[in-house]
Amino acid sequence: MIIISLKENRQITPHFSAKEFRCPCGKCGGGYIAQELVQKLEKLRETLGNRPIHVNSGYRCKAHNNAVGGKKESKHLTGQAADIAITGVSRETLHTQFGGVGIYPTFTHLDIRPQKTDW
Repeated sequence: MIIISLKENRQITPHFSAKEFRCPCGKCGGGYIAQELVQKLEKLRETLGNRPIHVNSGYRCKAHNNAVGGKKESKHLTGQAADIAITGVSRETLHTQFGGVGIYPTFTHLDIRPQKTDW
């Protein structure tokens, strides 16, 4: 897996910057994100007619993950997940790019696990 450091403020795809995926704790140095995840988010944006996608959460260090009630095995801990603000997109569309799809009232969790999983 190719990972991207989130320490520097730079564009990592045409529509996403490292800053959007950085751990918000301010103590861990920002973390890293899987290149595959960011490329799939870019592809999703293209599939949706270049509709902007707001990233609520990307990488999380263990301390921040615990603070927000994240699961012990969270894909955020390994830079393989993002929570985004998006509505009106079917699970089927999301599953064309992502294995894990969790739809919550205020965000959608997407991750790059190999098997299709819904919650």
